[in-house]
Amino acid sequence: MLKNAALLNLCLSTDRLLWQSFAISCEGANRGRQTSGSKLIFPRKRDNKPRVSEQEARFLFCRAVEQSTESNVFYSVETPTHELYSFSTPGSDDTAHSDLSLYADGSLDLPAVNIEFKCGGVSDHRKDLSAVTKDFEKLLREKPDGLWFHLIQNTNRSTLPAVLGALKKALREAETKARRRGADVIVSKDIQIHVCCLSDRWSLSSAVHIDQANEPLVVDDFFSLASESAAVDVGSIGGAEMQPNCWYSCKGQEE
Repeated sequence: MLKNAALLNLCLSTDRLLWQSFAISCEGANRGRQTSGSKLIFPRKRDNKPRVSEQEARFLFCRAVEQSTESNVFYSVETPTHELYSFSTPGSDDTAHSDLSLYADGSLDLPAVNIEFKCGGVSDHRKDLSAVTKDFEKLLREKPDGLWFHLIQNTNRSTLPAVLGALKKALREAETKARRRGADVIVSKDIQIHVCCLSDRWSLSSAVHIDQANEPLVVDDFFSLASESAAVDVGSIGGAEMQPNCWYSCKGQEE
């Protein structure tokens, strides 16, 4: 088992690597020669703006694991799922994959945490959230705890409520789809939600407990955070565990 606080520390380490890489990418090669951190950059598109994707988050999360003092934590990429899913063709079940998995306590047979990465602003007004819903379904149905790592480039006042609203809607849709398979397909666990903003250099994280009971998930309050300023500073955790349903924030320093 990987405790939520240990998982949060890996997320925060990933945040710092992402912020550093994004700053280098925006400011040019001269800045890049001054850093001792990651050499990963965000490539530029035809309009000369940085291309931001979930792959940068996944690569740098792997680097954070490699640099971690948690010596008994291992990871795998594109981990085959234990359960079967029908994402492409309805009624045709097949093995899916988790973006990244963490293993702890010396056990390499079953992951302790499955991780899904997403990038970009999403809104609960979007008609098609299937790309988000299918990944939440995997987090709900697989036995390990889950982490949803969401990367966004920049924000305005409406971005965070829109993103959290979309995640709430997708989680409910995933729950509905999963429960059609039976009452016991959702496994009791914690799912940590982590949102990292590149331009403004802040991140938010919280953990929601999922009950196996055949009852609708109660997530309205969990996803009701209006802004990052309403969260509790992550420094208040210290060596303690995260409090359930409490949002923690981290603000990166300008370099």
